[in-house]
Amino acid sequence: MGQESPPKWSLRLLRLIIHGEYLEEIEGDMQEVFFDDLEIYSLKKARRNYSRGVANLFRISLIKNLKWINKIGLIVTIMRTIRLAFRNLLKFKTHSAVNLVGLSLGLAISSLILLYVLDELSFDNFHTKGDRIYKVVTNASNGEMETNAHPVGYQLRTNFPEVEAVVYTRNASSTFKVNHKNERFAHDIYYAGEEFFQIFSFELLAGNAEEVLKAPYSVVITESLEDVYFDGDALGKTLKMRDSIDFKVTGVVEKLPPNSHIQFDILISFSTFPDFRYFSLTDGWGNFDVRNYLLLNEGVEINEFESKISSIYDDNVGEWLSEMGMSMSVALLPLKELYLNDSYWNGFGPNGSEKKVKTVSVIAFFLLVLACINYINLSTARSAYRAKEVGMKKVVGSSKQGIVGQFMMESFLLTIISFAFALILIIGSLPFFNDLMLKEYTAISLLSKEYIAGISMLLLVVAFLSGYYPALIISELKPLQALSGKLSKTYKGLNLRKGLIAFQFFISSGLVLATLLVVDQIEYMRTHGSNPCDQCHEHAKW
Repeated sequence: MGQESPPKWSLRLLRLIIHGEYLEEIEGDMQEVFFDDLEIYSLKKARRNYSRGVANLFRISLIKNLKWINKIGLIVTIMRTIRLAFRNLLKFKTHSAVNLVGLSLGLAISSLILLYVLDELSFDNFHTKGDRIYKVVTNASNGEMETNAHPVGYQLRTNFPEVEAVVYTRNASSTFKVNHKNERFAHDIYYAGEEFFQIFSFELLAGNAEEVLKAPYSVVITESLEDVYFDGDALGKTLKMRDSIDFKVTGVVEKLPPNSHIQFDILISFSTFPDFRYFSLTDGWGNFDVRNYLLLNEGVEINEFESKISSIYDDNVGEWLSEMGMSMSVALLPLKELYLNDSYWNGFGPNGSEKKVKTVSVIAFFLLVLACINYINLSTARSAYRAKEVGMKKVVGSSKQGIVGQFMMESFLLTIISFAFALILIIGSLPFFNDLMLKEYTAISLLSKEYIAGISMLLLVVAFLSGYYPALIISELKPLQALSGKLSKTYKGLNLRKGLIAFQFFISSGLVLATLLVVDQIEYMRTHGSNPCDQCHEHAKW
């Protein structure tokens, strides 16, 4: 009996299509009929009869609801809609070409701006303790400073239990140049306290994070400098700076992320600083040449803590300040807001601008609005030519939703095709854009998950904004009115087009002004690259 069984494929098909409510009874009956046939016919014919019986069970009342059948129907419908959309785009070539050019330019510029904005907003997001790191700044009656008096960090570390760690940093003198093979090389060199790598998440390739900046005359260098000066093996070796002073390489740090407001080539242990310049944790209240970063304990209420520390200057040198007619207070800036802060200069790396990000974002938004308005105007103007098409569809039974879907598909396809051309423009214009925005983007930059997600959302929004209103207007045409080819003088699209044309002119004027503003800001950043608070870093004793 091992071989005398119904054909497996027929049995599987039976179990696939028959509703569970009837399956057990029908399968049992089919088995009885099969074995009755075996007593009369050969095995081959009995199996053939079984398969024929399964085929006869294809009845609506017995078949269960198969999701895959519905999916196939949906796919067929979508493919048919896509084919019709392509046919209509090719039929109205001039209209499609004008929309293609407008959307391609709008998407290209907006996509470049999106790349820039996402990059600017990503600064310092990689630090694992980032939500607890703050920069200490000094607000004086004559201006804001990103640096503090010498004792401020010490006071915060010793007198406030909310503080887990404090790190001191400072720019090294311009006389600190690497002496290599009797040549002098300038680099971005800073002093940093021993807790630097315990607060910030920069990856050390060699060295102990707790020890690398502890001893005087210790330095941490980047992996690129290790390759240049030590052929990839720097740990424990000597780096000569300031002509003849030896510094021991105690650590090597991985290439710094470009989206960090801290950028350096060499870090010198801060314990080395007093050997080259005056420094005092108790008496240096008149010296504003150090930066301080705080790592707060978990659960500290930042507003309450900031109000507690704001009076550090008054509590220690209040009388001196009064004699000089000045006032000073301490404030905290969250790590993730440092780069785009427009009030305080960043002397430890690049400076961003929140105003610039907002301005270019507005430009991108209105460029897309202009492209969408252009599409809407052309689509509503073309509606008279497509009225008969819509009328015929309604006569043969097409629903309003189906017509809207077709026009939305046309909008979506045109948006996708436009982005394909925009992508060519984006890659081709990256060198110019980098020069304009002071960046170093490459084609690889377009492959980040955040950018792809942003572009996908952008395309969906543009396709919807461009296509929905024209689709709605055209789908509401009455069949008789549409077939006659005579549209009402009160047709909705007429007044809309007039309003949109006026709006286009208004936005275009605003975009010209906004663009001039951005160019002016960029030019200012080019010509004012030095720290405007340099005078604050000079030794000043009261």
